[in-house]
Amino acid sequence: MRKLVQVGPLRLDMLRCEVITPDKTAHLTPLEMGILGYLAEHVNTTCSANQISEYFWNEADVGTVKVYIHHIQRKVERDPMHPLYLLRLPGEGYKLVISRERS
Repeated sequence: MRKLVQVGPLRLDMLRCEVITPDKTAHLTPLEMGILGYLAEHVNTTCSANQISEYFWNEADVGTVKVYIHHIQRKVERDPMHPLYLLRLPGEGYKLVISRERS
């Protein structure tokens, strides 16, 4: 993974664990940054909680993934209750959405 990753309007500094959005700069933990980076590699694609969990912990622990996604949303989204970028799709998984309209 590159040090700086531009995904639509989001700029991910993988080494500094920072995400720069049009609204703010957010500091993430290394694991949160890893999860967001994983979703950035699969931008606009739904990743199941099992996929994410198995990638990071070699086991299926959807509860842990849910907690980390919630933390990332609180830090990155302008309004975590109405996320624009990091979406939870019930019964499917999670998706980092970058649409052409928002890019």
